[in-house]
Amino acid sequence: MPPQPSRPVATRTTAPYAFWGLGEEMKKAMPLDDGENVELSDHLQCATGWLTRRPCFLRVTNCRLVFVVHYAFKPDRLIAIPSDALLEVSLLGGWIRLRYRTARGDDSITI
Repeated sequence: MPPQPSRPVATRTTAPYAFWGLGEEMKKAMPLDDGENVELSDHLQCATGWLTRRPCFLRVTNCRLVFVVHYAFKPDRLIAIPSDALLEVSLLGGWIRLRYRTARGDDSITI
Protein backbone atom coordinates (compact mmCIF):
# COMPACT_ATOMS: atom_id res chain seq x y z
CA MET A 1 0.00 0.00 0.00
CA PRO A 2 1.44 3.43 -0.93
CA PRO A 3 2.17 5.85 1.91
CA GLN A 4 -0.63 8.26 2.78
CA PRO A 5 0.02 11.89 1.85
CA SER A 6 0.63 14.19 4.81
CA ARG A 7 -1.46 17.00 3.33
CA PRO A 8 -5.09 16.74 2.16
CA VAL A 9 -5.46 15.97 -1.53
CA ALA A 10 -8.35 16.00 -4.00
CA THR A 11 -9.79 12.71 -5.16
CA ARG A 12 -11.13 11.82 -8.59
CA THR A 13 -13.47 8.84 -8.96
CA THR A 14 -16.35 7.57 -11.06
CA ALA A 15 -19.77 8.82 -9.99
CA PRO A 16 -22.50 6.19 -9.61
CA TYR A 17 -25.34 6.60 -12.09
CA ALA A 18 -28.56 8.17 -10.80
CA PHE A 19 -31.57 8.52 -13.10
CA TRP A 20 -32.60 11.95 -11.78
CA GLY A 21 -29.41 13.76 -12.75
CA LEU A 22 -26.11 15.08 -11.52
CA GLY A 23 -27.43 16.37 -8.19
CA GLU A 24 -28.71 12.91 -7.33
CA GLU A 25 -25.39 11.37 -8.39
CA MET A 26 -23.71 13.77 -5.96
CA LYS A 27 -26.01 12.77 -3.09
CA LYS A 28 -25.43 9.10 -3.82
CA ALA A 29 -21.64 9.30 -4.23
CA MET A 30 -20.68 11.95 -1.67
CA PRO A 31 -23.15 12.22 1.21
CA LEU A 32 -22.57 15.02 3.70
CA ASP A 33 -20.37 14.29 6.72
CA ASP A 34 -21.49 15.11 10.26
CA GLY A 35 -21.23 18.86 10.78
CA GLU A 36 -20.88 19.56 7.06
CA ASN A 37 -23.21 22.27 5.75
CA VAL A 38 -24.05 23.06 2.13
CA GLU A 39 -23.21 26.68 1.35
CA LEU A 40 -23.96 26.56 -2.39
CA SER A 41 -25.00 24.00 -4.99
CA ASP A 42 -25.79 24.59 -8.65
CA HIS A 43 -25.59 23.29 -12.21
CA LEU A 44 -22.96 24.98 -14.38
CA GLN A 45 -20.53 24.42 -17.24
CA CYS A 46 -16.95 23.34 -16.78
CA ALA A 47 -14.12 23.20 -19.27
CA THR A 48 -12.44 19.82 -19.44
CA GLY A 49 -10.21 20.67 -22.37
CA TRP A 50 -9.27 23.63 -24.49
CA LEU A 51 -12.61 23.70 -26.35
CA THR A 52 -14.67 21.08 -24.54
CA ARG A 53 -17.46 22.29 -22.25
CA ARG A 54 -19.39 19.83 -20.13
CA PRO A 55 -22.37 20.12 -17.80
CA CYS A 56 -21.39 19.72 -14.18
CA PHE A 57 -22.89 20.04 -10.73
CA LEU A 58 -21.03 21.89 -7.97
CA ARG A 59 -21.58 21.61 -4.24
CA VAL A 60 -19.68 23.93 -1.91
CA THR A 61 -19.67 23.03 1.78
CA ASN A 62 -17.80 24.36 4.79
CA CYS A 63 -15.26 21.52 4.28
CA ARG A 64 -14.88 20.88 0.54
CA LEU A 65 -15.83 21.51 -3.07
CA VAL A 66 -17.36 18.59 -4.94
CA PHE A 67 -17.99 18.41 -8.69
CA VAL A 68 -19.85 15.85 -10.76
CA VAL A 69 -18.78 16.27 -14.39
CA HIS A 70 -21.10 14.74 -17.00
CA TYR A 71 -19.85 12.69 -19.95
CA ALA A 72 -22.15 11.42 -22.69
CA PHE A 73 -20.41 8.14 -23.53
CA LYS A 74 -18.58 7.21 -20.33
CA PRO A 75 -19.31 7.34 -16.61
CA ASP A 76 -19.56 10.73 -14.97
CA ARG A 77 -16.56 11.87 -12.94
CA LEU A 78 -16.65 12.92 -9.28
CA ILE A 79 -14.00 15.36 -8.07
CA ALA A 80 -13.82 16.11 -4.32
CA ILE A 81 -11.48 18.93 -3.25
CA PRO A 82 -10.94 19.42 0.49
CA SER A 83 -10.52 23.08 1.41
CA ASP A 84 -6.88 22.51 2.42
CA ALA A 85 -6.10 21.03 -1.03
CA LEU A 86 -7.24 24.13 -2.94
CA LEU A 87 -4.10 25.96 -4.09
CA GLU A 88 -5.30 28.82 -6.28
CA VAL A 89 -8.45 30.48 -7.58
CA SER A 90 -7.95 32.69 -10.65
CA LEU A 91 -10.21 34.57 -13.04
CA LEU A 92 -9.79 33.85 -16.78
CA GLY A 93 -12.16 36.06 -18.74
CA GLY A 94 -15.62 34.80 -17.84
CA TRP A 95 -14.27 31.58 -16.31
CA ILE A 96 -12.85 30.66 -12.91
CA ARG A 97 -9.90 28.27 -12.71
CA LEU A 98 -9.45 26.24 -9.54
CA ARG A 99 -6.03 24.68 -9.08
CA TYR A 100 -5.80 21.93 -6.47
CA ARG A 101 -3.39 19.33 -5.08
CA THR A 102 -3.84 15.64 -5.92
CA ALA A 103 -1.86 12.56 -4.91
CA ARG A 104 -0.06 12.74 -8.30
CA GLY A 105 0.59 16.52 -8.30
CA ASP A 106 -1.42 19.62 -9.14
CA ASP A 107 -4.51 19.61 -11.33
CA SER A 108 -7.19 22.17 -12.23
CA ILE A 109 -10.78 22.58 -13.30
CA THR A 110 -12.26 25.61 -15.02
CA ILE A 111 -15.87 26.62 -14.33
